[in-house]
Formats: sequence, structure tokens, C-alpha cells
Amino acid sequence: MTSVPSPRPVLWYTWVHGHENYHTEAMAMLLSCVAQKSPRARLRVYTDQPKWYAWLAPHVEVHVLSEAQMEQWGSKSDYLPRIKAKLIEKVSAEFEGPTIWLDTDMWAVQSLAPLEELLDEGHPLMHFDESVIAKGSHGTDVSFRSYFLLRNPELLPRLHQYNSGVVGLPMGWSKRATQALHILDDMEKHGVKDWTREQMAFSVPLAADGNLCLAESFFRHYCGGKQRAAWQPLLKRALFQMVIHHSQPEAIAVWMRSLPAGEIPAPDHRRLSWIEKKRRSLKKRFGLSLKWVSL
Repeated sequence: MTSVPSPRPVLWYTWVHGHENYHTEAMAMLLSCVAQKSPRARLRVYTDQPKWYAWLAPHVEVHVLSEAQMEQWGSKSDYLPRIKAKLIEKVSAEFEGPTIWLDTDMWAVQSLAPLEELLDEGHPLMHFDESVIAKGSHGTDVSFRSYFLLRNPELLPRLHQYNSGVVGLPMGWSKRATQALHILDDMEKHGVKDWTREQMAFSVPLAADGNLCLAESFFRHYCGGKQRAAWQPLLKRALFQMVIHHSQPEAIAVWMRSLPAGEIPAPDHRRLSWIEKKRRSLKKRFGLSLKWVSL
């Protein structure tokens, strides 16, 4: 009888640095993934504070991402999402299996195994569809439309901007991440300053074959001021669980997995106003504190 080879491992990972509030947020996200992961899944965090994550062993691998490396990857513009893009390129090239990037402000709400199966079948992943660039009237849409009309008009009108809270690459897809970096740097060169240009840069190569799949039903993504306010009670409860079960991360995962659906805030995928986007960009750039951790 011929044995069936075991599926390759799948790496789920994130990057977090700076203010301790972001680290608390990342821990909650990772624990929600511990609660929903498959047997083949591996979880990893890249961070400037590796000691803070030791309590999550053996469920989460911890890798250091130094300040020097972040400075090099951030480029002269000091654009933080470029570091994310460089890390996605590096991890997808080095890991022998599919890889899935997750933003720290995410919460897994169901088994992640079906997403891994989609990657096995050659489907890239992003979180949700944010905008049809050719039709949108938002300033972001206009900026991206002008850029692509001059350089890649053949992409319109089918070009969409997808949210990059999830960026899943099938095995062997690291060249798509390199393509995204080329687009990102070209946007910088030609004055496209929108904070979400990293999302647009990944949307182009990952949607090019028409087989992109969305992970919106698997995660909640609480970006934006109003969403964070809605999430504040649950995130405070998660922080309390981390305090009382600091030596038992699996107990927190069980608590997360057993939460009734009604206790997890519903998603809100409406486009942010220009003011809200600017507020978020300033908060990320200067590491301003997040209100939800103030107990």
C-alpha cells in the first residue's frame, strides 16, 4: 500500500514592535490562532521584544527583527508597511510551505484549515475586497487610478484594492511578493503617498490570475477608531485572561474558542474617511497609545 505524504507545514506569522500596547494586541491575535489552528500549522512572531513572548511557547515561535533591519527595510521614506512587505518576501522565499501574514489587529473566529487547503490548491489569499479602483470616488481610489492609468492601463477596470490584514502565498510564490515590492517602490518614486499603497501593491500580483480567495469569514479585523471602540470590552477581557493564565496559554485559547458568536463584534468593512485614515497613519508612525489597554 502506497503511503500518502504528509502535507507540508503552513506558517502563520506577524511582526510587532514598539509600544507595549501593540504587543498585547499581537498576543491576543496569536492566541486566537492557537485556538483555531490545524495540526500542520505553525505560528511565528517577529519582534524587537522576544522575551515578552516566551510564555507562548511551544505554541508560538519567536524570531528577532532588529532595529537595524527595520531601518534598512523601511527605506528613506520611513514607511512602516514596507517592512511588512519585505518580511513577506523573505518568509515566503525561505519557508518550505505556504505562508500567511496576519496583521496584529486580527482575531481568528473559525478553523483555519480550509484556508490552508486553498493555498495547497494554488489560491493566494487576502482579507476582503475594499474597493473597485476604476469606479471609486474616494481620494485613495483616484490616486491609485491615476497611477495605474499611466503605467498599467490594461489592469483597469478589473483592478480592485484588497485588504492586506491577511496575505497568503502558496508555496513557491515569493516572486509575487517581490513584484509587490517593485510596485510599492515605484509608487513611492512617483509620489503616491497613500498609507494603504502597500495593500494596493499586493493586490495587483495576487489577483493577477483571477483565483484570489478572501479570508473575511475567518477573521475579524478591528482597524479604525469606531471598530476599536466596539472591540474594547472583548480585548480587555482577553488581556485579563492573559494575566490570570500567563503560564497556560492553551487555557486562553480554549476560552477564545468557546466564546459565543454574539460576543465577538461584527465586521465593519466600510471605507475610512480621509481624516480617520490620517489619524491611523499618524498613530502607527509615532506609536501613539491604544485606548483599549487602559484598564
